[in-house]
Amino acid sequence: MKNLYFGDVVAIIIVMALGTILVSPRTPIETMPADPSFLPEKTFVVPFDTVAMAPPRAYPIGRDYVYRVKALDQYELANKMRAEGFTGLDGLNRNVLRQLYACFKYHQLFVDVGEKTGLPVSVVWSFFGFEALAQGVETDLFRIDANPGGIKWNGGDLVKRWDDCGGVPCDFKKLDTYAEMVESWADVFNLSRYQDCTGTDAEIIKCIEESGYSTASIWRSRAKLADKYFFFKKRFPGA
Repeated sequence: MKNLYFGDVVAIIIVMALGTILVSPRTPIETMPADPSFLPEKTFVVPFDTVAMAPPRAYPIGRDYVYRVKALDQYELANKMRAEGFTGLDGLNRNVLRQLYACFKYHQLFVDVGEKTGLPVSVVWSFFGFEALAQGVETDLFRIDANPGGIKWNGGDLVKRWDDCGGVPCDFKKLDTYAEMVESWADVFNLSRYQDCTGTDAEIIKCIEESGYSTASIWRSRAKLADKYFFFKKRFPGA
């Protein structure tokens, strides 16, 4: 040892210290907390048949598609829609373009409500167009409160919005998720008072309106909007 330099002695001491740490019984793996959240993600394997599978179709998650482009004029909006794949837009004014854009963006909503009620998609769209849009732009009741059909409050969260309640705000149902929109609106259409509403789109719309859906007599205008659905669908991207 007397031939060793001071630096060599220091190095030996460091190596011995490291060896003590490496062989210590209190290694990191043994002192890891038992909480599973601290373990690596791949530690646990969940059997396939216990995993909740996501729905196969993509649901709309926004409620402000037209609202975001409401500042665009007729030509700017048409150019944006052409870039997204819409066709046959020549000669359509801004309000019609907005309606077309909304009809496409929320189409899955109309399909899903139609499946739960047996109503034609065109009929569901016609009610949406008058209850959730104003000049083709989403209303606050839909955009903020997720109420797509002017559904009046019958329990749960309440929101007051101006409508046709005789000079005072109406009590509407405030919703949140897409599933709540579909279920709540379908529940309204499935009320017993609407079950005899059959026939053409116009006849169904007239019957639903006169059976208590709304106080305003606008079924003819709704029926015209239902007719527009087929005009719009031909202009959808990929149609």
